[in-house]
Amino acid sequence: MPEKIALIEGHADKHKRRRWTYKELLCEVEHLATALLSPFEQGDRIGIYAANSPEWIILHYAIGAAGLISVPINPAYTKTELLEILKTSGASGIFYDAEYRGRDLYDELCVVVDQLPCVKKTVSMSDLQRFVSESTKVVDLPRVDYRNTVLIQFTSGTTGVPKGAQLHHHGVVNVGRSITERAGFDSGGVWINPLPMYQIAGSCVTLLGTLNAMGTYVVLNYFQPELMMELIESEGCTGTLLVPTMIHAMLALPDFQNYNTSSLAFILTGAADVPPSLIEQTKSAFNCDIGIQYGQTEANGTLCQTYPNDSLLDLTTSVGPPLSHAEICIVDQHSNDILPFDTAGEIAFRGYQAMRGYYNREDQQDIVFGDGWIRTGDIGQMDQRGYVKVTGRSKDVIICISSDQI
Repeated sequence: MPEKIALIEGHADKHKRRRWTYKELLCEVEHLATALLSPFEQGDRIGIYAANSPEWIILHYAIGAAGLISVPINPAYTKTELLEILKTSGASGIFYDAEYRGRDLYDELCVVVDQLPCVKKTVSMSDLQRFVSESTKVVDLPRVDYRNTVLIQFTSGTTGVPKGAQLHHHGVVNVGRSITERAGFDSGGVWINPLPMYQIAGSCVTLLGTLNAMGTYVVLNYFQPELMMELIESEGCTGTLLVPTMIHAMLALPDFQNYNTSSLAFILTGAADVPPSLIEQTKSAFNCDIGIQYGQTEANGTLCQTYPNDSLLDLTTSVGPPLSHAEICIVDQHSNDILPFDTAGEIAFRGYQAMRGYYNREDQQDIVFGDGWIRTGDIGQMDQRGYVKVTGRSKDVIICISSDQI
């Protein structure tokens, strides 16, 4: 297993695709984690202001191994948005891309850091190896408690106000493991990910699920339908998680039929309405299973997911039952009473998937009630089999993702 390929860079040029075995990946993570403990201390928050790359993944793992806390940041954010996240999280360090799609991130970061005395150090993602080689402090990596926060993931949630959900090792690891198990992904599987690593689906759900299953993870810098199709064929990809707009873009390729996607066993999707026509078209075109997911950042990612053998009716009218060991109920929005089956109310959850609260936002903790239940802000109902149907929002927020963010 140490020599099995763990990570592949989904570069458009086949000759430039870098690969890491599990042994090589572990080695790089441990070296970087040790180096991080020279300028930083356990519990420090570390911002990652960068686009998808293998280095993003290595840094993310190293931060967790060192007992630090990742703060993923969308590289498309403005200086104002960046300042708000770094200020709220109290980040001690920032690792950044020097440039992102024509924007000079370094200059923008300098302007922001001048207003943040809490920042100890900034490091370019292109200088990770030098950062490791210049480390002088020799330390043993800490034994990290599984209940500790590993990630502060900022989300608009149900109010539109940016809030940092504190996610923990126990939650992110087990959610990732559960979604791959339910999808039928095994140790010989190859997962391809075009989703942004700064979002929970990229940084935790798909990444941790794949590597926990000893699979191979193919990461794209950003979504390109032609590159996705070529990588599925050339790398023998067996599973992926896509938003519906990505599926539409791939199906719309004029030369779709020229690609061999026979290795693909399943496509997971969600985050928007998935019409029956798209499910049927996708199953037919790719000749693979379709899985529907539902979740939110505060739940360490996914809460519910359909099974590979679920009927078209279940795929089109539900988001499946809760993941293993997850607790979900439907409650009255006013009394918090748990409602009977097939009765509409607010979806709530508790258990290992529950976040540790919002970081530095005591005024936003009112979504927790009773014995640890957390409100999702979504309206839905549950049938006697445990299958959940999402029907609306209790507080509407419009979240836009432009084409240059995926």
